[in-house]
Amino acid sequence: MTQETLYKFTDVAGRPIHNGTGQWLLPQGGLPGEWMPVVADPQACYRGYHLVTGEHLLQWIGPALWVAEGRGQCDASEPDKLCYAEARLVRRVDGWNERTQRVFACDCAERVVHLCGEDPRPAEAIRVARMYADGNATSDELAAAWDAAWDAARYAASSAAWDAAWDAASSAAWDAARYAARAAARAASRYAAGAAASAAARAAARDAARDAARDAEHAWQTQHLLKLIGEAPSEVA
Repeated sequence: MTQETLYKFTDVAGRPIHNGTGQWLLPQGGLPGEWMPVVADPQACYRGYHLVTGEHLLQWIGPALWVAEGRGQCDASEPDKLCYAEARLVRRVDGWNERTQRVFACDCAERVVHLCGEDPRPAEAIRVARMYADGNATSDELAAAWDAAWDAARYAASSAAWDAAWDAASSAAWDAARYAARAAARAASRYAAGAAASAAARAAARDAARDAARDAEHAWQTQHLLKLIGEAPSEVA
C-alpha cells in the first residue's frame, strides 16, 4: 500500500507557525532539505516534528506548504497530525501561493454567500477579491469591498428589520456566510492571504447546522484545495 503524502505548513521563511519554534532546513537546488535533528520520545503537541496528511491540511493552513517526510518513532495519538522523531522538507508546493490562497478563500465563501439573501455586499467582496487575485482590482477597491462586508454584518446585528423569526441556527449560518465573504476579501492582503483562506474555509463549514452537512463541506474543501494546488485529491480518504 502506498504511503500517503505528508505535508508541513510554515511561514515563508520555513519557520513554524503553530506554536512551534526553530527553523526548518529548506530544500536547495532541487534536493530535499536535510533531516532535522532527532527528537527523543516525540509526543504530539509537546515535542517532535508535526506533519499532516492531505486529509488534514485545512486545520493547519499557513503561508507556505511543503511536501515532507518523517521517520523514526512516530506518535499518532492525535487525530489530525503525526509527530515524528525525525523529519525533513522534500519540496515546496508551488501551487500554494498568494493567488491560490485568495482563490481558495473566495471559493469557500462563495458556497455559502447565498445565505446572505438579497444583501449584495458580501458577494461584492468576493467578486473584488477574485479580481484582485488576478491583478484586476486595486487595493483601494478591495478595501472598499471589505468595509462594505463589515457594514453588512453590523447592519444585520442591529437593524430592526432583522427577521426575529429566524432561529439561532439560521442567524449563525448568515453570520458564517458574511464572515467567509470578509475573509475572502481580506485574502487579498499581502500578509494575511493564508490566514484568510483558513478563516473562510472554517466559516463556510460552520454554516451547516448538522454534522453530516458540515463534514461534507469539509470534505469538499479538502478535495478542492488539493486539486487547486496540484496535489493528488485521490489521497483523501
